[in-house]
Amino acid sequence: MSKFEKEKGASDFLAHYVHRPLENKIVEHLINTRITPNQLTVLVNIVAYLVALLYFTGLLLPGSILSFVVGLMDGLDGKLARARNQATKLGKMEHAFDLLFEFSWLIALALFLHKDSGDALPVILCLFSITFISFYKYCYDIFSRVMNASLDIYGNFEKKFRRIAGRRNLYNIHILLGVLFNVPLYTLLRFPMIISRIFLCSPEIFRFLKRNIQRGSYTLTESIKDMAERDKMKAYCIDDDEFFWMDIDTFEMLRTAENMLPKSSYRLSINNF
Repeated sequence: MSKFEKEKGASDFLAHYVHRPLENKIVEHLINTRITPNQLTVLVNIVAYLVALLYFTGLLLPGSILSFVVGLMDGLDGKLARARNQATKLGKMEHAFDLLFEFSWLIALALFLHKDSGDALPVILCLFSITFISFYKYCYDIFSRVMNASLDIYGNFEKKFRRIAGRRNLYNIHILLGVLFNVPLYTLLRFPMIISRIFLCSPEIFRFLKRNIQRGSYTLTESIKDMAERDKMKAYCIDDDEFFWMDIDTFEMLRTAENMLPKSSYRLSINNF
């Protein structure tokens, strides 16, 4: 292990396989400069709050990309301190400031999405995420104090699981995915969730599903398309050119759908689908 490394090593797979070698190279060049670990800490926080500003103003892609730069930079101050034998217990206070700017990212995302949509759901998800992250951090710290060992390296399972456990680097990946796939609300989901959907279908759907599975297609969407092409589905046409499919995931979307679909046609489609 490099003299730059923490005793428990890097945690998640991005930090271990990508950040670690890059950080070591950068620190090798910084050892003989006048740059101090504290200066790096201040710089990281400045860049981190710039990410929050980008999120708040709706510049989600630049903010998401810059968050990965923060993830890389965040390991430099500690490694530089260890390389110069300047590490102190007080330096661990940096983690509190890390948590603060992580929360600022969530708050900035939630405020932008709330402002953009008028929906309170982003704020609710933000509060849930902050609550669960805080609870996780508290349990993590209590475990370390009681067991006198980090949960990350307590056992063989923990050593492997930490590569995919909830960490900022991994959160940054799903924020980026949410931005790239234009589902920004997904960026606020930072706690375990089970997403389920209920479809009201005729028994005909299972025949189409079985046939498509035999062809190597396992998606419900393909079977729905096949049924529509064979007039096995009923839908309401909003205009002369466009049909639509709407996922009803929230009460707000349910109200929107009910306002868009005439009630008589809605009942007809439900009764005859």
